[in-house]
Amino acid sequence: MVSRRIECVPLVDAAGTVVDAVWWIDLFEAPRAEHQRLGLPVVIMAGGQGTRLAPLTTILPKPLMPVGDQTILELIMGRFAEYGCEEFYLSVNYKANLIRAYLADLDLAYKVDYIEESRPLGTAGSLGLLKDRLHSTFFLTNCDIAVDADYADIVDFHRSRENRITLVASAKHYTVPYGVCETAGGGALARMREKPEFDFLVSTGFYVVEPSVLADIEDDAFSHMTDVINRYLDRGEKVGVYPVPEHSWIDIGEVETLRDTLQRFSVG
Repeated sequence: MVSRRIECVPLVDAAGTVVDAVWWIDLFEAPRAEHQRLGLPVVIMAGGQGTRLAPLTTILPKPLMPVGDQTILELIMGRFAEYGCEEFYLSVNYKANLIRAYLADLDLAYKVDYIEESRPLGTAGSLGLLKDRLHSTFFLTNCDIAVDADYADIVDFHRSRENRITLVASAKHYTVPYGVCETAGGGALARMREKPEFDFLVSTGFYVVEPSVLADIEDDAFSHMTDVINRYLDRGEKVGVYPVPEHSWIDIGEVETLRDTLQRFSVG
């Protein structure tokens, strides 16, 4: 892994079936190398009401939720700034004045511009407001997640495969805490599985996007990124998936995951 700069090594059994994986971040605390300066623009979706975090978000908008000694928004921007990203666009709507006021009081070393939706447009719909302002590959992220990964490697992956969009996906392991019944015709039990386990790759809400995607977004229309991605898949356009380990994904989108994140930062 060291000599070949390999991020992830699969472990297989005697039959050649993948049974586990070892990630660089599992073995080494130090970064693999100095961060490459990317200088790409970053779009942060910060306009949602954060209903899954209610009642906390009746007081603070989701981007200003504290994680340790900073907000999740500062954590996100700080990670990108390590890669020389100094051009940020914040899509705001809910409690936009609070977000503007908070950032105005900070001594930020980078530029922050705002896109204010007159009404909720969804992740992709908001991007339509940037059609005349983004002309290079850019990062797109939700405001309630942070990904601890090599952003330069994600961009290299995206460009080497000539993707229109690359989404970052986290490995997720789920165990159903019950015995699961599989039925046959007539209500007969076909099989009983005790606490089955499943592994998935789930979207983190972090993307690398080509500026040409903006031309495919309808003006002033509500649209999710999943809508755009599914249209591209139907048309045979290139959409990639960059996997990261589960613990590389910080998620504060729900009360439970916020609590887990606070415990991770030893503040919960």
